Amino acid sequence: MEDNEKITMGGKVFAPMMEDMHKVMQRLLKNMDEKGIDEGAVNIKIDVSFVKVEVEGRVVCKPHFPYKVTSTLPIKDEIKGRSNSDNGELVYDEETGEYILRPIHGTAEQPDIFTCGGVYEPQGGASDPAIGTVVLDALPESATDEEDCVADL
Repeated sequence: MEDNEKITMGGKVFAPMMEDMHKVMQRLLKNMDEKGIDEGAVNIKIDVSFVKVEVEGRVVCKPHFPYKVTSTLPIKDEIKGRSNSDNGELVYDEETGEYILRPIHGTAEQPDIFTCGGVYEPQGGASDPAIGTVVLDALPESATDEEDCVADL
């Protein structure tokens, strides 16, 4: 180094970083154009450290400027949701070797819209006592009478 040099972003010390920033900027602009994105960002992080060494009997301070140039595009594709199993419990099925959901025994079932809030006793339907459900052959006649349902509300 022949002459004193100011430490500036446009000086020789940071010339390699500025070249890298230019490359990252060009790639960012290309990606934005190809993907139709209107906003992006280039970030430069410069760490500063001093290394002290002895030269000719005196300690000198040599600065180091490691850097990282990054670009970001706000591309995000997200679907949020939640699957609940309010009417089932998780159990291990030894026959299949997999976890399954089975109806929870001993809990009151929510009234369905066809019983109008009352208790429905199936006529001609089959029941499955293992899971506490009723399989209907047809809707009960009372469920077709609108006046009965409205009166229950």
